[in-house]
Amino acid sequence: MGHMPTLISDLALILLVAGLMTLLCKKLNQPSILGYILAGVLIGPVVDFLPTVADTANITVWADIGVIFLMFSLGLEFSVHKMSEVGMAGFVSAAIKICGVGLTGFVVGQILGMGVMNSVFLGGMLSMSSTMITLKAIDDMHLREMPFVSLVTGILVIEDIAAIFLMIILSTVAVSQNISGLELVASLGQMVFYLIIWLVLGIYLLPSFLKRAKDLMNDEMLLVLALGICFSMVWLANALGFSTALGAFMAGSILAGTIHAEHIEHLVKPCKDLFGAVFFVSVGLLVDPQVMIDYSGSIILITIVAILSIFGFLVFGMVLAGQSLYDAIYAATTQTQIGEFSFIIASLGLSLGVTSDFLYPMIVAVSVLTTFATPYMVRFAPKMIDFVDRKLPQNIKDKLALIQESKQNKPVNDSDWRSFFKSYIRSLAIYSAIAIGLILLVNKMIAPRVNSLGYFEGHMGNYVIGAVLYLFILLLIPPLLRMRNSYFTALWLKNKANRIPLILLVMVRYSVACGILLLPAIIYWDIPPILFVLVVAPAIYFARHSDRLSGQYLKIEANFLANFNERLLIENFQTEGHTHSWLDEQLYIQGVQLAEKSEMAGKTLQELNWSKIWHVKVIRIIRGKKVINIPQGSAKILAGDVLYMMGEEKTLDNFILFGENSSSLKVISDKETLREFISHQEEVDLEQQLLCFAIKVQKESPLNGKNIKESPIKNEWFGFLIGIERNLYPIVDPSVNMILQDNDLLWILGTQKMGNALTHAQLL
Repeated sequence: MGHMPTLISDLALILLVAGLMTLLCKKLNQPSILGYILAGVLIGPVVDFLPTVADTANITVWADIGVIFLMFSLGLEFSVHKMSEVGMAGFVSAAIKICGVGLTGFVVGQILGMGVMNSVFLGGMLSMSSTMITLKAIDDMHLREMPFVSLVTGILVIEDIAAIFLMIILSTVAVSQNISGLELVASLGQMVFYLIIWLVLGIYLLPSFLKRAKDLMNDEMLLVLALGICFSMVWLANALGFSTALGAFMAGSILAGTIHAEHIEHLVKPCKDLFGAVFFVSVGLLVDPQVMIDYSGSIILITIVAILSIFGFLVFGMVLAGQSLYDAIYAATTQTQIGEFSFIIASLGLSLGVTSDFLYPMIVAVSVLTTFATPYMVRFAPKMIDFVDRKLPQNIKDKLALIQESKQNKPVNDSDWRSFFKSYIRSLAIYSAIAIGLILLVNKMIAPRVNSLGYFEGHMGNYVIGAVLYLFILLLIPPLLRMRNSYFTALWLKNKANRIPLILLVMVRYSVACGILLLPAIIYWDIPPILFVLVVAPAIYFARHSDRLSGQYLKIEANFLANFNERLLIENFQTEGHTHSWLDEQLYIQGVQLAEKSEMAGKTLQELNWSKIWHVKVIRIIRGKKVINIPQGSAKILAGDVLYMMGEEKTLDNFILFGENSSSLKVISDKETLREFISHQEEVDLEQQLLCFAIKVQKESPLNGKNIKESPIKNEWFGFLIGIERNLYPIVDPSVNMILQDNDLLWILGTQKMGNALTHAQLL
């Protein structure tokens, strides 16, 4: 009989004992994680009367794979859309809790004489509640319908993201042996740049690939492909000097936005359960009961501190964020435990060799005790609420009520300045981070490999790399410099005092663009900074004025946004029963009349430039009995003309506000959707009535691959393109440089003449 590898016998032992222990925990109504940890203790070296794992090295590898699967599954449950739904209350509560508990843990570690590095890791481990145990406690206590559950879920999402950053911080601190320093800032900065690059590339490429391969894939292929993406990201993260957990989480979060996310999560679950069980058993293998006995006093103290500090800081954070004291106390009791992330951080400290051997079993013991305490904390919540309600002074209750009222009554619509800054900072940060991350990625991974191949002599390799890099960066310059949105225009025309700060903000954007364009020239072309004008000025001019470059960028942006919103769009359409976006319900029409003594009288639409400044379009002019539909830019407007303006709700509001302030325009009709406007045109002759058609671009269509400016929509079909639906994603008021592609749904506005032309072209 052949020799059986020790890995097989070890797995038999691990899975059998783990299965029995989880059954016991199920009987006692305790989380399965406790069963796995207990199984690890029983088959570890400290229990003599049971068989022991023979090859811990192999089990450690399996445990590492377990961490990868846990983080990958966590990423599959996360998405950027979820982050946007959390709200400020979740961010404030999570930030106060993480910072407060982390600092408390560090202070307790110092008091117990653990040393700086042990105290730093202890603070990090105590600041992370267990997502699995918290959600289980909520289900077991039948609290799913309570109003605070959505906030708890949001806080857990923020904590999961914070844990990823915390692992990077702790790794950097451990390597440098210095809590503060440029290394930490540089490491975090690099990670942010790489994260954005991964997300952008992943969201742009993966959903499109999965969509094309959908008909070829079965469950087996989808599982293999998903895990291949996961482990590829793990390898990439490791190659860049980051943790494998980060790569797995990023792979999951990229796939989370696709329509396959739930299916992949279902397929991966058995793998996660298996390898996750091995990981938690490996946690128990490292537990030394003697150490727990020797440090029992410290363990009890840390447990009490963990429960009280988590509870206290969460209540404080939630109340400060505007939640009621009732909801804050109830929500805080569900999170008074530490779990899986604490084990991962503890393993990180051991692998880096910067934490003491006693810390791991201590944190396992604290986790077990806090997990046992959580159900009792939740059951005790009503009594705590009643006690606080009786003992809390009335003046403090009044102040808390004022805080809650002020947060709830905060206006939903921000000012134009606030909305403008939100858009400004988001786009500036995203596009500059993509560009810088791309430069870092090329410099760290691609350039060394290209130069090592020996295809180029001397510095020729760097010249080629720099030139190729510029081709990609130039695509990012137009959106990086783009400032002309509806809020910018409203602020510019509303008050002359706004113009100086707006000009300064434009200069900031140009300065950032110049700096980004300068970097490759310095790194790869050895151009002195003083000569950067020779590179930057032509590059910016070309990027701003090239229709082809603008068209390619708009195509990439549209595909990215369609992929980014793919899952959300599908879910919305399934809920509402729609098959596509109704753009004629997203655009609004409002009628205005030009005043008798208006300065605008006699000017052409091209001179007024409303479409570019305000993003509104004049779709009809009524001059006495004369009707002018879809007027060209050369059309003049005269005093007394009735103009029907089309645009999105916000852009129309901005335009009307400007017009009323100038006493040039008088509103003569209520705002209505384009669909409502089209259905009520009885006062206009049938041939003059406006119609709206949706046309699909076929693969063999002459529209495919052309930009809007080159298409026959305007000159041959006598129509006006009001929007495009691309992969269910609506694009309103598209740029004339946007490239049309296969399966685009074009929404075209025109008269019966347009309908005849479309019928003749066999498009209707």
